[in-house]
Amino acid sequence: MEVPIWAVITLLLALVVASMIFMFSKQWLGGAGAIFDKFTPDEKKGRMLLMKTITPSEIATLVEQCYKESFGKKLNNDVCFSVTLDEPVTINPDEVAAEMQLDADKYSVESGTTKSISIVWNYVKNIVEVRV
Repeated sequence: MEVPIWAVITLLLALVVASMIFMFSKQWLGGAGAIFDKFTPDEKKGRMLLMKTITPSEIATLVEQCYKESFGKKLNNDVCFSVTLDEPVTINPDEVAAEMQLDADKYSVESGTTKSISIVWNYVKNIVEVRV
């Protein structure tokens, strides 16, 4: 009679220890996953767009989206969009301003001819910058 009781107690103790090891290893692995998540690219950060060409209206839309995502939420400078074009395009700030829904003090647009455009949130100035 002593052997079955001893066997049941040993079996229960082994199950408790095994479940604790499983639980702690799961927490440890979950914690390690959080560390590796810091090094994986964020889908919303620095979106890269490949386009044939871009219009002032499309630039204005990207600027407005960057402003909505960043104002009051981001506490550092951040690249919202990086646009690479197949063909060079001339950026005219006045044409972009005509399409813009934001006030002029909430964005700045550089002028020039380029095949790449960066749309950047500038935390210090609280504006979206279009860099050529």
